[in-house]
Amino acid sequence: MGCTVPAAGNVAMSCLVVTGASSGIGRELALELPNSGESVVLAARRRDALDDVATTLKDRGVSASVVDGDLRSSDTIDRVRTAAEAVGGCGALVNN
Repeated sequence: MGCTVPAAGNVAMSCLVVTGASSGIGRELALELPNSGESVVLAARRRDALDDVATTLKDRGVSASVVDGDLRSSDTIDRVRTAAEAVGGCGALVNN
């Protein structure tokens, strides 16, 4: 049994949460998956790198919220949940 992954830009959603979004695969997925008019919640430990990703997304018409912190912390998880709820909830999670 296999898994089909849609091509970048072909995932229909209104909001996406991406963890590990400050660098590497998480960053690249955060930049490639959302389309203009959609929202993304970016989560990782490095605020400065998250802000850079958010700026790039906003320049493309994507609404980006940033949550910095360690996802092993329940406080950080609560802040991600709050950010997702603020945009009406998110239908997809990239847990990187």
